[in-house]
Amino acid sequence: MLESLDLLVIAFLAFLGMFAILLEPLSSSPLRPVLGLVLLFFLPGYALTRFLYPSKRELGFLERIALSVGFSIVLAVVIGLTLNYMFIGLGTKVVAFSLSLITLIFVLFSSLRRKLRTKRR
Repeated sequence: MLESLDLLVIAFLAFLGMFAILLEPLSSSPLRPVLGLVLLFFLPGYALTRFLYPSKRELGFLERIALSVGFSIVLAVVIGLTLNYMFIGLGTKVVAFSLSLITLIFVLFSSLRRKLRTKRR
């Protein structure tokens, strides 16, 4: 269970970031910019990094953080370009929802991959 604690925290922060931007009472709170920046620059990349490198021994702490920020920026650009060329368009709520959704998808895939790895051993 402790092995999946980081994924639970990432999923919780993704939900919290999505609700802070989508819900009106929370959208005017000072928590919104902080959660928005974390959602934009860290959460999707960390979830993708945990999916690609599931073992904590494969990457060091700084390498994992650097890859998380880099992957998050790349994912934000790809999601932004995709939304811009779709009929949905770009908007704060749409981008926040998309980043939260992709983060939760990678968290789900990461947890499934961890379970499959532990069953093989």
